[in-house]
Amino acid sequence: MMKNKLFNVAIFGVAMLAASVTNAQQLCYGATARDYVVGTKKGSSELVDLNRRDITKAEGQPQNDNTENFVSLGYGGSIIIDFNGAVLDHPGNDITIIETSYASNDCNSDGIERANIEVSQDGINFFPVGQVCRNGSVDIADSGLAYVTAIKISNDDSSTTFDGYDVDGVIAIAGCAEVPTRLGCVGIDVFDYEQGTLANGGQITDPIRTDPNRALAVENNRSNGAANFFSLGKNGWIIIRMGGNIMTDGTSAPDLRVYETTWGNRPCSSYPEYAKVEVSADGLAPWYDLGIVCQGPDIRLDLDGAIPAGLPVSFVRISNDSTLGNTPDFFDVDGVEALWGCGTDDTPPTRGGCYATCVYQDHYVQGTKKNGQPISPLRIHPEKALGAPENNDTINFVTLGYGGSIELCFDGVVFNQDGDDLQIVETSFGSPECENYKEYADVSVSLDGLTWYPVGNAVCLDASIDISNAPLALPWIRYVRITNNDLLSQTEDGYDVDGVVVLNGDCTPGIVRNNPSTEIVSSLQANANGVIAWPNPAKTDLNFSFNVVETGEATLELYNTNGQLVAKLFSGQASDSQDNTVKFDASQLSNGLYISRLTTQDGITTGKVMIAH
Repeated sequence: MMKNKLFNVAIFGVAMLAASVTNAQQLCYGATARDYVVGTKKGSSELVDLNRRDITKAEGQPQNDNTENFVSLGYGGSIIIDFNGAVLDHPGNDITIIETSYASNDCNSDGIERANIEVSQDGINFFPVGQVCRNGSVDIADSGLAYVTAIKISNDDSSTTFDGYDVDGVIAIAGCAEVPTRLGCVGIDVFDYEQGTLANGGQITDPIRTDPNRALAVENNRSNGAANFFSLGKNGWIIIRMGGNIMTDGTSAPDLRVYETTWGNRPCSSYPEYAKVEVSADGLAPWYDLGIVCQGPDIRLDLDGAIPAGLPVSFVRISNDSTLGNTPDFFDVDGVEALWGCGTDDTPPTRGGCYATCVYQDHYVQGTKKNGQPISPLRIHPEKALGAPENNDTINFVTLGYGGSIELCFDGVVFNQDGDDLQIVETSFGSPECENYKEYADVSVSLDGLTWYPVGNAVCLDASIDISNAPLALPWIRYVRITNNDLLSQTEDGYDVDGVVVLNGDCTPGIVRNNPSTEIVSSLQANANGVIAWPNPAKTDLNFSFNVVETGEATLELYNTNGQLVAKLFSGQASDSQDNTVKFDASQLSNGLYISRLTTQDGITTGKVMIAH
């Protein structure tokens, strides 16, 4: 998600801000100010006035009035403020910074006062989340962190007042929670979810229970009124991505712990809430069942007996089971933890993280058997070509038949990269060789579903496809057509499609069409400042596209999760009339999460990219 990080948010008093908080949590303020770097007055070597250097005035609830209750940063100045707890990432902005200017909170009416904002989970390593002018708010999601405990505010040289940015205080909009005690490997991202209903069929509306991000990290607080969970509701589910591949111990001992919140720490016998827990390698099928559990303070599960040996899994799906219990809003997920920690898998997966997910405009032409007779009704369901291929000797495929074809689409675009890009998975019982079981198909791809380009003529059984085989240089595609080759196929009912797999990473969402044969137009154009990285995750070749509000100087940098600059991707003039594109060789980077930072005269925008060689 791209966000313009220049906020000109007028905050008309803390009371008004407090009134806007609709949940039961209390506002949480910055508790302790430290590491204050005293800056100078504008264009001078003279430090800011002594009476403006009291850092305790940046602590606690901001007064937000025209009195000298702030600390001035000055030019070159900065300050770190710690919270008494963890500020969790919620939808939208999470932290508001209050600045005091006697005349107005408007950014420009009596001089500009801007500050660059960074956040930290440990109070040592800080990550940028944007820029504010006077009062403003930031979203900690842009740091890539699930929660933070400290904020750093640095005066920006574009300020024009004599002593720069004045810090009155900081507010955690949704309150502070207990700092997670287990950080070895916990859930860091909500991959997908669907919240169910109350037991009476009504919608869950309590804001404490409707934020799926509360299922990340781990608070492990089951006391009355604790607000650290996401309620699944009847028929609800959530998929959580862990901070790496879940490590197992190779025995029947537990490897994964699920944290659930039931106020008052009541036992299952008096408050039955059940859920099914499964794990997956990529957040898609196949899912491996770990069992059905009842709420409690210590839910532990073993993976070794449930997953194939050596399979790296990093996604956990928790689904409510309403057949065994009937509380008002069912199982409440606080978080998940890998008890033995998480590792990374440097071996490229045999299958990518994206599959064909739809039949384009229901286009399935049902052919016939070679003798002209109809195909078995068990073999003519086109949806069996969707999702992760089962690749086993069951009828989990769609048969094309002679004269038959199917057109499939993806949840995004598939970029043309070095080597093969797609794998067509076909099912033939007993896994025969093509020489003695001739089933052939012709494969074409398309950007728009209208114009098709051949990329694989007469592929036999399972086959890998390179988009570069198209007669036109295609940067990406969204659709694939598979047609039985009636001349070469010799089996009774022709080619059977089990699925289509993207070999090089995930499908990339957010790309729309506009004369697709000649250019890529990204969703960046809907934003003020924006940057995307593709493919994401990336192996070696990484591309960045960004745009700016107005033509001018821009800098695009890449940081690791320790806040260290690893690459300066771009520095110079960027045009506001087009997407600006940068290519980067990521082959020397270690696997993991990286933060991109775009700096322009209008602000700072950050993004996230994964490297997975």
